[in-house]
Amino acid sequence: MILTKNYFCMLNFKKIVMKKLTTTITAATVAILLLFTGCDKYHRDRYIGNWDFVTEMRFCNFDGSGNFIVEKRDTIYYTGTISLGNLEHELIIQYTENDKIIASIDDKGTSLWTNYDPGPSTPSGYFENKNIIRLFLRYPDEYYDQIVHNVYCTKKKGGK
Repeated sequence: MILTKNYFCMLNFKKIVMKKLTTTITAATVAILLLFTGCDKYHRDRYIGNWDFVTEMRFCNFDGSGNFIVEKRDTIYYTGTISLGNLEHELIIQYTENDKIIASIDDKGTSLWTNYDPGPSTPSGYFENKNIIRLFLRYPDEYYDQIVHNVYCTKKKGGK
């Protein structure tokens, strides 16, 4: 077989095309990996913005038998904010003028945990959807045995 100049040009052309193709595939793979690894796996961004909060407060004491007695009730309506916390799973929720909590989202992005959980295995709240969050918080108090906040959160339209 006689190798001609055209044959060598063709081989060189194939090498150039393969090299460019390999480079393009590598660049696309890196771009896709960066895109997915840069995503917030907790989907916190969907909750950032202005929210309407309705907080039902109960001021409670325990009687001698350990029963919960509600001494006083109050309801607060407040437009507050939810913003990103410092850690990748945190949200900062300002739900009254004086009450701000840092909540951690679980791995499934369905429940919220705070330092004010109702019990050791019970979350502080959950997401009904990306526009509605429910919180249940218990605070210790000097005068009352416990203050309970039931918070209904609705994202404001155009809430960013």
